[in-house]
Amino acid sequence: MNNNTAAVQIDYNTVGGNLLVDNNATTDVSGNSVARNMECEYNNMLTYLALNMVKGRNEGQCAAFP
Repeated sequence: MNNNTAAVQIDYNTVGGNLLVDNNATTDVSGNSVARNMECEYNNMLTYLALNMVKGRNEGQCAAFP
């Protein structure tokens, strides 16, 4: 999910690879199951980032939220 100017919600998905959330406006990323890494970079504001199950690493803005 990249380069959105409207609010973005990425909730309760199963991702077989990496989840990349970069350069968005207001962003909610929660309840996702991610097989590899979850990366959040250059987002204006992360309003909610919780309950994600990431088998790899949380990177960038996501690193503050295990």
